[in-house]
Amino acid sequence: MLERKLGPNSAATQLELIILLADTPVEPVRKRYPTYHDVFCHLFERAIDGQLVSLLVNSYDVVRGEYPDQARVGRSQGLLITGSAASAYSDISWIHDLTRYIASLPSSQPDLKLIGICFGHQIIAQAFGANVTKNDLGWELGVRTIDLTEAGRAVFYPSQTKQQTIDIHQVHKDHVPKPPTGFINLGSTAICPCHGMIKLRHPGARPDLANIHMFTVQGHPEFSPEIVTDIIDVREQAGVIDSALAAQSRQDAALHDDGVDIARICVKLLAAAQ
Repeated sequence: MLERKLGPNSAATQLELIILLADTPVEPVRKRYPTYHDVFCHLFERAIDGQLVSLLVNSYDVVRGEYPDQARVGRSQGLLITGSAASAYSDISWIHDLTRYIASLPSSQPDLKLIGICFGHQIIAQAFGANVTKNDLGWELGVRTIDLTEAGRAVFYPSQTKQQTIDIHQVHKDHVPKPPTGFINLGSTAICPCHGMIKLRHPGARPDLANIHMFTVQGHPEFSPEIVTDIIDVREQAGVIDSALAAQSRQDAALHDDGVDIARICVKLLAAAQ
């Protein structure tokens, strides 16, 4: 287990977040960030900067079978599942264990907010009945602009009416073609119809933060241009992607992204659980 306290000890709002680590960074990224615990802590440090909020982050390596005890879960406001190079539909024991664990949480810990990032988005979808598949239309690598649904606009821009899109780093070929029953799609691109989901505690009511039980995005708010470029380099060298796709994706990785804003939404989501 890895633990880090972010923000001032005297903060008026003190939150706890569990992170389930489903992978380790590629070797070039590990030189700067040894684990995805470090990557997410860097993201959330930026998200709470200047706010009277502290965040205690406890991370567990689920690939090795590490999970929080019930006491830890009971005092945390949320649980986040990271991305992974693995596929949610793979017949691998730790993935089966993770899917079952996530499926059990609404009944065992009904007040806990669930957040899914990329693979985590797919695991949540799978745990509650959706299919996860390889996308026949190909990879999304680098920043993509997501066309938001009405629900997506309400979640990402609750005080605005004109903003229609959000930009986020992508590193995926697997996707969720359709959300599970009871989940609401947040947005799409030309080749990926579901780029995030919410599940409401009270269906039919407004998707405000207190009413959101689960929140997912297909993209990576925690990634930077440097991280995505390192991943592209590694996958090109391994022959996973060709040189033309790699070159275009490096350009796309340098585009503006809204990752910190998405992290701020996650923090507000946790605060709404108190």
